[in-house]
Amino acid sequence: MSQSTDRVQRYMTNSEEISYQLSFRPRGLLNWIKSLFGFGVTTWYLTDERLIQQTEVGGGFNFQYIPLEKISSVEYGTKLNLPALILGSIAALIGLSGVLSDTSDAGVLFLLIGAASIGYAYYRRRQVLAVSASGSASFSLTISSGDQVDEFLWYIHAEQQKQSEPVLRH
Repeated sequence: MSQSTDRVQRYMTNSEEISYQLSFRPRGLLNWIKSLFGFGVTTWYLTDERLIQQTEVGGGFNFQYIPLEKISSVEYGTKLNLPALILGSIAALIGLSGVLSDTSDAGVLFLLIGAASIGYAYYRRRQVLAVSASGSASFSLTISSGDQVDEFLWYIHAEQQKQSEPVLRH
């Protein structure tokens, strides 16, 4: 077991068990270096009672949770890289105007740079998983494409169904 799992288990009740966990580190070289030192890694733990978010920060960790019965929505979708899309569109427009005015070969270069930037923005879309609760609490993760989000969504749906089923006593 990892150190972060041990920390979270100290805050769990005796009957509570972890059904699923999803760890995430933001993309990029700087974030990767920070994660080597234990900073910036976020882990979601799904138990039969609540969703727990634990984030490693300098000198410790942040710990938040949402009881399963308070979860009002789970949203999953993709988000375009807006700065790359805007810069690509501007470069493509500059390139198109340069090609149409026939002033120089720089128009073709700008057109290619614009097309590459727009392609990058489209193909490197970020996946976003957000859980909202009644009230003001909500968790959100921007996830890389290799993570098993469908498993997490299945587990959270199954745990919510368990919460809503009436308990029959004889």
